[in-house]
Amino acid sequence: MSSVNNLNERTLVERLRELILKAIDKKEVLVADVWKVLPEKGYSINLASKRFLEFWRGWWGEGHTPQLEIDLILVLSNEVRINNLNLGRPCLLGIEVKLFKPGGHMNFYEGLDQALAYLRVGLDKAALLHVFHPEYSDDWARKHAKTMETLVDGLKLPISYVACKLESLGELGKFVIFS
Repeated sequence: MSSVNNLNERTLVERLRELILKAIDKKEVLVADVWKVLPEKGYSINLASKRFLEFWRGWWGEGHTPQLEIDLILVLSNEVRINNLNLGRPCLLGIEVKLFKPGGHMNFYEGLDQALAYLRVGLDKAALLHVFHPEYSDDWARKHAKTMETLVDGLKLPISYVACKLESLGELGKFVIFS
Protein backbone atom coordinates (compact mmCIF):
# COMPACT_ATOMS: atom_id res chain seq x y z
CA MET A 1 0.00 0.00 0.00
CA SER A 2 1.42 3.42 -0.94
CA SER A 3 1.92 6.24 1.53
CA VAL A 4 -0.95 8.11 -0.17
CA ASN A 5 -3.44 5.54 1.08
CA ASN A 6 -2.06 5.13 4.61
CA LEU A 7 -3.21 8.52 5.89
CA ASN A 8 -6.92 9.04 6.51
CA GLU A 9 -9.09 11.78 8.05
CA ARG A 10 -9.52 9.87 11.29
CA THR A 11 -5.75 9.66 11.87
CA LEU A 12 -5.38 13.32 10.91
CA VAL A 13 -8.12 14.51 13.30
CA GLU A 14 -6.68 12.45 16.16
CA ARG A 15 -3.22 13.92 15.50
CA LEU A 16 -4.59 17.47 15.36
CA ARG A 17 -6.30 16.92 18.72
CA GLU A 18 -2.98 15.69 20.20
CA LEU A 19 -1.15 18.75 18.86
CA ILE A 20 -3.75 21.13 20.30
CA LEU A 21 -3.64 19.39 23.70
CA LYS A 22 0.18 19.60 23.76
CA ALA A 23 -0.01 23.30 22.89
CA ILE A 24 -2.51 23.84 25.73
CA ASP A 25 -0.18 22.08 28.18
CA LYS A 26 2.70 24.31 27.04
CA LYS A 27 0.42 27.39 27.32
CA GLU A 28 1.24 28.45 23.79
CA VAL A 29 -0.25 31.74 22.69
CA LEU A 30 -2.29 30.40 19.77
CA VAL A 31 -4.38 28.14 21.99
CA ALA A 32 -4.32 30.16 25.20
CA ASP A 33 -8.10 30.56 25.10
CA VAL A 34 -8.88 26.85 24.62
CA TRP A 35 -10.41 25.26 27.72
CA LYS A 36 -11.12 21.85 26.32
CA VAL A 37 -10.92 19.79 23.13
CA LEU A 38 -13.78 17.45 22.24
CA PRO A 39 -14.08 14.59 21.72
CA GLU A 40 -11.63 13.71 24.45
CA LYS A 41 -11.18 10.27 22.88
CA GLY A 42 -12.12 8.83 19.53
CA TYR A 43 -12.59 10.39 16.15
CA SER A 44 -15.66 12.64 16.18
CA ILE A 45 -18.85 13.55 17.98
CA ASN A 46 -21.76 11.78 16.34
CA LEU A 47 -24.92 13.85 16.48
CA ALA A 48 -26.96 10.90 15.23
CA SER A 49 -26.75 9.34 18.69
CA LYS A 50 -30.01 8.53 20.45
CA ARG A 51 -29.43 11.08 23.24
CA PHE A 52 -28.87 13.89 20.77
CA LEU A 53 -31.88 12.92 18.66
CA GLU A 54 -34.16 13.17 21.70
CA PHE A 55 -32.70 16.54 22.62
CA TRP A 56 -33.06 17.84 19.04
CA ARG A 57 -36.69 16.76 18.72
CA GLY A 58 -37.56 18.31 22.06
CA TRP A 59 -35.82 21.54 21.19
CA TRP A 60 -36.85 22.01 17.55
CA GLY A 61 -39.99 19.88 17.45
CA GLU A 62 -38.82 18.31 14.22
CA GLY A 63 -38.72 14.68 13.26
CA HIS A 64 -35.84 15.29 10.84
CA THR A 65 -32.58 15.57 12.72
CA PRO A 66 -29.13 16.35 11.38
CA GLN A 67 -26.90 13.37 10.70
CA LEU A 68 -23.69 15.15 11.58
CA GLU A 69 -20.36 14.09 12.95
CA ILE A 70 -18.30 16.95 14.31
CA ASP A 71 -14.58 16.29 13.89
CA LEU A 72 -13.35 18.60 16.66
CA ILE A 73 -14.92 21.05 19.08
CA LEU A 74 -12.71 23.58 20.82
CA VAL A 75 -14.27 25.06 23.94
CA LEU A 76 -12.90 28.61 23.99
CA SER A 77 -12.81 30.88 27.01
CA ASN A 78 -13.21 34.08 25.02
CA GLU A 79 -16.60 35.78 24.82
CA VAL A 80 -18.69 35.65 21.68
CA ARG A 81 -19.91 38.98 20.34
CA ILE A 82 -22.25 39.35 17.38
CA ASN A 83 -23.37 42.86 16.33
CA ASN A 84 -22.46 44.30 19.76
CA LEU A 85 -24.50 41.57 21.47
CA ASN A 86 -22.47 39.66 24.03
CA LEU A 87 -23.43 35.99 23.89
CA GLY A 88 -21.10 35.15 26.75
CA ARG A 89 -18.76 32.24 27.17
CA PRO A 90 -17.67 29.58 26.72
CA CYS A 91 -17.63 29.66 22.97
CA LEU A 92 -17.94 26.39 21.06
CA LEU A 93 -15.91 26.22 17.84
CA GLY A 94 -16.66 23.25 15.58
CA ILE A 95 -13.95 22.25 13.12
CA GLU A 96 -14.67 20.18 10.02
CA VAL A 97 -11.52 18.53 8.64
CA LYS A 98 -11.20 17.31 5.05
CA LEU A 99 -8.15 15.48 3.75
CA PHE A 100 -7.32 15.77 0.05
CA LYS A 101 -5.19 13.05 -1.53
CA PRO A 102 -3.75 13.03 -5.03
CA GLY A 103 -6.00 11.21 -7.47
CA GLY A 104 -9.02 11.73 -5.23
CA HIS A 105 -12.32 13.03 -6.55
CA MET A 106 -13.18 15.67 -3.95
CA ASN A 107 -14.65 19.04 -4.86
CA PHE A 108 -13.11 22.33 -3.74
CA TYR A 109 -16.14 22.92 -1.49
CA GLU A 110 -15.91 19.60 0.42
CA GLY A 111 -17.04 19.99 4.02
CA LEU A 112 -18.63 23.42 3.53
CA ASP A 113 -22.13 22.04 4.13
CA GLN A 114 -21.03 20.33 7.33
CA ALA A 115 -19.26 23.41 8.69
CA LEU A 116 -22.36 25.55 8.06
CA ALA A 117 -24.59 22.90 9.68
CA TYR A 118 -22.53 23.16 12.88
CA LEU A 119 -24.05 26.60 13.38
CA ARG A 120 -27.55 25.17 13.01
CA VAL A 121 -27.03 22.66 15.81
CA GLY A 122 -25.95 25.29 18.32
CA LEU A 123 -22.21 25.78 17.99
CA ASP A 124 -21.12 29.41 18.27
CA LYS A 125 -18.48 29.32 15.56
CA ALA A 126 -17.49 26.98 12.74
CA ALA A 127 -14.32 26.39 10.77
CA LEU A 128 -13.44 24.35 7.72
CA LEU A 129 -9.92 22.94 7.53
CA HIS A 130 -8.72 21.55 4.21
CA VAL A 131 -5.52 19.54 4.56
CA PHE A 132 -3.63 18.45 1.46
CA HIS A 133 -1.58 15.27 1.42
CA PRO A 134 2.21 15.83 0.93
CA GLU A 135 1.99 14.24 -2.52
CA TYR A 136 -0.84 16.57 -3.59
CA SER A 137 0.24 19.12 -6.23
CA ASP A 138 1.10 22.56 -4.80
CA ASP A 139 -0.46 24.25 -7.83
CA TRP A 140 -3.75 22.41 -7.37
CA ALA A 141 -3.73 23.04 -3.63
CA ARG A 142 -3.20 26.79 -4.15
CA LYS A 143 -5.95 27.00 -6.79
CA HIS A 144 -8.29 24.96 -4.65
CA ALA A 145 -7.62 27.08 -1.54
CA LYS A 146 -8.02 30.36 -3.45
CA THR A 147 -11.33 29.23 -4.97
CA MET A 148 -12.71 28.21 -1.57
CA GLU A 149 -11.42 31.36 0.12
CA THR A 150 -13.11 33.48 -2.58
CA LEU A 151 -16.38 31.60 -2.03
CA VAL A 152 -16.34 32.01 1.76
CA ASP A 153 -15.33 35.68 1.60
CA GLY A 154 -17.52 36.59 -1.38
CA LEU A 155 -20.67 35.13 0.15
CA LYS A 156 -19.70 36.41 3.62
CA LEU A 157 -20.23 32.93 5.04
CA PRO A 158 -20.10 32.80 8.85
CA ILE A 159 -17.22 30.33 8.99
CA SER A 160 -13.44 30.45 9.06
CA TYR A 161 -11.53 28.69 6.31
CA VAL A 162 -7.98 27.36 6.50
CA ALA A 163 -6.12 25.40 3.83
CA CYS A 164 -2.75 23.79 4.44
CA LYS A 165 -0.54 21.01 3.19
CA LEU A 166 1.28 18.44 5.28
CA GLU A 167 5.04 18.73 4.79
CA SER A 168 5.51 14.99 5.27
CA LEU A 169 3.77 11.87 6.45
CA GLY A 170 6.54 11.21 8.95
CA GLU A 171 5.58 14.15 11.12
CA LEU A 172 1.89 14.99 11.08
CA GLY A 173 2.28 18.42 12.61
CA LYS A 174 4.25 20.48 10.13
CA PHE A 175 2.18 22.33 7.57
CA VAL A 176 2.51 24.79 4.70
CA ILE A 177 -0.36 27.29 4.94
CA PHE A 178 -2.17 28.26 1.72
CA SER A 179 -5.11 30.21 3.16
